[in-house]
Amino acid sequence: AIVEGAKSIISSLKDVAEETKEYQKIMGSLQISSEMAGYTADETAEIYKKLYGVLGDDQTTATTTANLQALGYSQDKLNRLVDGTIGAWAKYGDSIPIDGLAEAINETVKVGTVTGTLADVLNWAGKSEDEFNFSLEQCTSDTQRANLIFMEFVNQGLMEAGEKWREQNELLVQNNESQAELQEQLAELGKL
Repeated sequence: AIVEGAKSIISSLKDVAEETKEYQKIMGSLQISSEMAGYTADETAEIYKKLYGVLGDDQTTATTTANLQALGYSQDKLNRLVDGTIGAWAKYGDSIPIDGLAEAINETVKVGTVTGTLADVLNWAGKSEDEFNFSLEQCTSDTQRANLIFMEFVNQGLMEAGEKWREQNELLVQNNESQAELQEQLAELGKL
């Protein structure tokens, strides 16, 4: 009976290890991109948890976190931008997926032209995409382009919209955050 019990425990641990492989791969990639962007593990965990509370998906959350961290903002400003991306999704609906918007922001900063769903955020707010592109052309660095986008989100009230969405959906956010903590604990158990 003891041998069979031990086999059952070992089998269960193998199952946990197998089930958490994808999570470990995702988090390993996020850890590397975050370190390269200059963020600590604690800073990354804070942003990841905040986004997971809304998104409830490992890959989407990790991709969004990596794209936004690539902008090089301070942790405080990054937190505000996360609220802004949540706010854009809350204000304009599912046609502005948070992960797609984060990618579009990152790409726009790099190429100096509005891309992807960022164009929709501008258009639906009544902003001229051409005028915004002209403003991007006047910027002399990625930092200036990132700040231009940040200020657009501030002016649209998207940060406040994101905060309000999280407040109004507090139970869902808490549930998702608890799920993220459980996955992290299972992944640690799976490493044994």
